[in-house]
Amino acid sequence: MPLQHQKRRFDIPEHITYLNIASQSPAFQAIYDAGLEGLKQKNRPYTILGSDYFEPVVTLKKLFAELVHVDDYNRIATIPSVSYGMATVANNITLNEGDEILLIDEQFPSNYYSWKNLADRYKATIKTISPIDGECWDTSILGAITNKTAVVAMGQIHWSNGDVFDLKIISKKTKEYQALLIIDGSQSVGALPFSVKEIQPDALICAGYKWLFGPYGCAYAYFGDYFDHGKPLEENWSNRLYSENFAALTNYQPEYKPLANRYTAGESGNFIYVKMQIAALKQVIEWSPKAIQAYCRSISLKATQQLITLGCEIKPPEQRTHHLFGIKLPKGSDVSALRATLQEQHISVSFRGSYIRVSCHLFNTEQDFKHLVNCITSVLKKNILEEYIDIVDKNGNPTGVSAPKSEIHTIGHLHNTAHIWFFNSEGNVLLQQRAASKTICPLLWDVSVAGHIDAGETPERAAVREVNEEIGVTISEDELIKVGVFECFNTHPNGIIDNEFHHTYIVETNLWINDFIKQDEEVEDLKYVSMLEFHDILDHIGVNNHFVPSNKAYYEHVIEAILNKIT
Repeated sequence: MPLQHQKRRFDIPEHITYLNIASQSPAFQAIYDAGLEGLKQKNRPYTILGSDYFEPVVTLKKLFAELVHVDDYNRIATIPSVSYGMATVANNITLNEGDEILLIDEQFPSNYYSWKNLADRYKATIKTISPIDGECWDTSILGAITNKTAVVAMGQIHWSNGDVFDLKIISKKTKEYQALLIIDGSQSVGALPFSVKEIQPDALICAGYKWLFGPYGCAYAYFGDYFDHGKPLEENWSNRLYSENFAALTNYQPEYKPLANRYTAGESGNFIYVKMQIAALKQVIEWSPKAIQAYCRSISLKATQQLITLGCEIKPPEQRTHHLFGIKLPKGSDVSALRATLQEQHISVSFRGSYIRVSCHLFNTEQDFKHLVNCITSVLKKNILEEYIDIVDKNGNPTGVSAPKSEIHTIGHLHNTAHIWFFNSEGNVLLQQRAASKTICPLLWDVSVAGHIDAGETPERAAVREVNEEIGVTISEDELIKVGVFECFNTHPNGIIDNEFHHTYIVETNLWINDFIKQDEEVEDLKYVSMLEFHDILDHIGVNNHFVPSNKAYYEHVIEAILNKIT
């Protein structure tokens, strides 16, 4: 059963829209209670046993090992920060002069400075990777790994916009060239599945106060066998062998505890922190990153489609995560005004580089995203100019003159539109019911998708754009099958004049009705009708709230084209 929202566990007031867990997570009730228990123990130090310095830490390591699919919890270290973990890793790597360290462009500073120091120490080179035009991240990263590569240090996703990296294929390439793969999982582990067994990184460093819900100042690290005999940043008593024996602490022990235990920070048995961290990880594991990701997708997908319609840039769902993603505003947007409006409406997000970074979790609902969309819409609409459309001649060819949409329909200029009819292999045709708010033919059932062709835009490009905007589907121009250009000249009772040439396409799809995401401003409803139903509708056109009666011949041509395609 899919996860439902968990708002009851969090102390977030109704008027607050918190979409910023990537910066700092709120604590749920179990964490709060665990912290209080830790405070009570500190308040009564006579209740603290020697085992309290060690056993809870072992429990914590086992939980993190379970979360990231590590068999031996001794490969997990508890540390205070990502920078501490990265410094530990870099401190145990030896390079040759001329070696290369590969980093991702605009990587978080904690995953940069240690590598810069390492490169300077050995006269190595930092090589920063960003996608070449037309390439995806993975292609650029894989192409940059050569026999000079000694280290690849990166995240599972890009911290500013949620772009996903294929760590499995990147790991395979690093192993071919005997390069180390160091992963910063701070913005993914806990909300996106991560398996050390599958990815096989040499080290994984992860902040604990974001998606793992721990207090600020905690982090986790996994160390692979390359680091089994390394040197920790500090020499604390608790990571030495047999340190549980307090009576023998001054029998100074030259050996560290096995594997990653040597890298555990001093005073890692913090009574307050560890209790909170244990409560947090138990709950994250119970929810599961896979289910968290699915929930975040369910509450955010509609909003992302609406923002794209507004002109914002958001990566396609298959290229990014759903718990964290970036929104790039249209050029010329008033960012200062948006910041102020977000603050006024108590909406918390982050601005990272050129992106608005949105991050959500189980304490959020679809309503939070409605608030965000409404806020961004209110600001952008103040800056967006009216849509311009090319005026065409009687043959549908552009005249070189364009005009605002309002003028097009007031004066009655000839212009082009794109009509797209979706059908499936069974011959069912997708119909759209126009939104009740439309000034022309509200609530009429008609073509699957339709829209104006913007000035300078090709009919095919307009068709692809309109499909994405109105029903939330991404198609390519190659999928469009053109069946003709049809005249449609109508004057409506409200004075609007439609003198249009419909550039008409059919597109075969295997999508179910629930797979479409309708644009509320344009679309009231969607449905499939069979060929038999389509013909029946045409036989009774004008009395059944389906189709424009004067265009019957047009509909007959479309249905004939679909029949020819499926038979």
